[in-house]
Amino acid sequence: MSDDVAWDDFLVRDLGDGRLEVRSAGGVPVGTVTLAPPAPWTLVHSARDDDGLELVWASDAGELRVRHAWGALWHITVDQPAAAQRVAPPRLWLDAPPESPTPWLWGAGSHARAVLWLPEEAHVLEFRQLQGDAEVVEGDDGRRSLAIGPAGSAAAMTSRWRAEPLGSWAQVAAGLPGWLPDLVVEAGDTITLERPDAGIDTALPTERDDLATEITVPAGVHRVVVHEAGGPLRLDVYGAPLPTDDLRARAARLSRLDPRTLAPAQLWLATQGSNHLDSDFVDAVAERALSLAVSSPTPDPFALAAAASGLSRADPREVPDLVDDLVHAATRDPRPPVGSLIAREWLRRAAFGAGLPRLDLPAERPRGFTLPALEHAVVTQRAPQVRRLMVWALESLGRQLPGVPAQGGLGPLVCLLRTAPERWVSDRGGFETVALREQQVACGPDADAAWLWL
Repeated sequence: MSDDVAWDDFLVRDLGDGRLEVRSAGGVPVGTVTLAPPAPWTLVHSARDDDGLELVWASDAGELRVRHAWGALWHITVDQPAAAQRVAPPRLWLDAPPESPTPWLWGAGSHARAVLWLPEEAHVLEFRQLQGDAEVVEGDDGRRSLAIGPAGSAAAMTSRWRAEPLGSWAQVAAGLPGWLPDLVVEAGDTITLERPDAGIDTALPTERDDLATEITVPAGVHRVVVHEAGGPLRLDVYGAPLPTDDLRARAARLSRLDPRTLAPAQLWLATQGSNHLDSDFVDAVAERALSLAVSSPTPDPFALAAAASGLSRADPREVPDLVDDLVHAATRDPRPPVGSLIAREWLRRAAFGAGLPRLDLPAERPRGFTLPALEHAVVTQRAPQVRRLMVWALESLGRQLPGVPAQGGLGPLVCLLRTAPERWVSDRGGFETVALREQQVACGPDADAAWLWL
């Protein structure tokens, strides 16, 4: 029996431990699909037959079975014992090849999706939950997966999934519940759930009649649970604040803290909102940012940008030496973290504002389709394969599906695409995607929201 399973226009290979490598019929890598429980579960049985692949894991909770069946569609069945959730629930991971868009995950209880991008056709491979419960979880390594739940359940359960190639992200969206409203709105706006027979749990203000429930969404991320026959649908609803109001509120909150305890992203937010803060606090922020920027082997871009902005508060006689210190720090690492090239632009502006000669801060162009390559293209306004780079970036934002990327945050991509030339983003519905994710980032913690001001 061949190591590869031919399914649709793909080849699927069992790599062991529940990992399945998916390639196009032409041999182009699509990604790795893993549906397996983590430790302490141990794989005790793996068998191929004419219909598919069966995998069995064991722990003190009993046996957990995963069955892959390849026919017209790819069907996955997960049978887990009653104590599986207590030990460690099975999870669905998607990993993309290098330079491919990041996979996208949406786990909302009774409805869940996981999406891989198909490079040869610019289509997507969708994994859809048909039965069961799933929610996005994040590991210590920053990777996200779908935990097959429900969490805390003490009952044995069966989950069913189906995978199929689709022609576009729009086809994925078309498969979502038709009544599902936009889950990202401006703070203070309302969403309407046209589910008169469903129970709805939320701490948000609601008004209900015989046809629908109207929910007012304040700033932030909020949970709304819709109880239906297929199980609870747990929705994360975002109320995006106005940018200036949000910056003012974050800066005011940070001003009540000791500047020496602030993280680099918080220093940057305090710097950008400094017009509303006490002068002594702003001076302390500038001092803290400068200390972090010049002392680190690889300066955090937010610390570098905050230190550059803080030069306007320094003694003019000291500014040339401080600029030299920051230039040395900014160019110390040949492969600095994403955001560093934009932070260098803040340093250039600060030096120019102090009457110093224009700074020469060259940066080598990274190859391929990655965040560093996108940042270099945006800062220099040049990219040899700009269309493919934009496709990579926008697909990594999940278009306009609900959910989150399988790895990394939305902030860096949103920051860079907001700065990119409009003509680069206008193709393929880019403006709408960036605007949606910008609102989503604005609802996040300081480390995410700071990207909107870099």
